[in-house]
Parts: sequence; structure tokens; C-alpha cells
Amino acid sequence: MRSVDDLTGKSAVDVVNYLLKNHKIKKFCYRAYIKKTEDQFDKSIEGHNLDNLSELFSKVKREDERYLISFQSCVLTQEGYHHFPMIDFSNFIINDLSIDDVERVLKDLGESNGYILDSGRCYHYYGNRLLTDDEWINFMKQCSKHPEIGERYISHQLRRGMASLRITTDNSKPKLPTVVKIFQV
Repeated sequence: MRSVDDLTGKSAVDVVNYLLKNHKIKKFCYRAYIKKTEDQFDKSIEGHNLDNLSELFSKVKREDERYLISFQSCVLTQEGYHHFPMIDFSNFIINDLSIDDVERVLKDLGESNGYILDSGRCYHYYGNRLLTDDEWINFMKQCSKHPEIGERYISHQLRRGMASLRITTDNSKPKLPTVVKIFQV
């Protein structure tokens, strides 16, 4: 297993690429979405690697300039479908939530290895492990006990049956999520 330290300062795309390779993921999906449309224009797009991300992003942008792309937690492995634990700490802007606060929540959730990213407005987290469907549902329910994690984020993810985090930018979200801390207990 490659050292996780080499991802500090890298983008969400680099983290996803590492997780896909590290866990030998056979298939995953992107989510193309338009913010604040209650999933009305959502598209799930199957992927096998990240090589075609820019082409895919250009294609959905031609359909509607408002589209963003996120990575979805549900992935196919040799053993079947699993989820990466993923969190959007969207109830607090970065200035109001410290990395120590994020780490405290992650420890309380039982996380021990993953990546904390700065998305520009809030922190994102990608766990470096896989969960079954039942474990993922339980994980999301545990997340709901923490005010740092947006209730809206949790309810949307549970309704969709998988979590997703943005991996592209647009005018309203110009910062590409970037690793600011490797989380290891």
C-alpha cells in the first residue's frame, strides 16, 4: 500500500484515483448535478477510471453550464458493492471549524484513516476503507448526531443510497477540493 503522505496538497480527483487503485475498484459512478435543483437534473455516469473526467465534464457542461461532477461512494469490488465513508462538513464554514474539530468528529465516528479536504467553503472527508450497505447506513446515521455535518447532506445521501462529494469547479464553487490533512489514528 502506497504511503498516504504523498496526497497532501493534492486534489479530490487524486484522492479518488488513489482510493480506486488502492481498493482495486472495478466500477464506480460519477454524479453530474446542478446545485439547488433537488436532484431534478441528476445523472449517474458509470466510470472505470478517471482518465475521461475532463471529457465527461465538458460534455455535461455543453448540456447545461450549471453542471458539476461529484464522486459517488458506492463502488463495485471483487466482493460486490461497497461504500467509501464520505462526509461534507457543510454546517460550518471553514473559518468556524478547525481541523482539530473535524478530527474529533472523525474519531468519534470510528474513522482511523482518510483524507480531509478544503473545498473552499467547508471541509470534505474521504475514508480509506470500504463499508457494506448496512455499515454505510449506520455510518450516516452516526454522522447525523454531529452538528458539524449538515443534516441536509445526510438526508440527501441516505435518500440516494450513496454519498457524493464534488470533484470539479464552477463559477460559484471555484476552488477544487484539496487535501489539507491526512487523517490517521
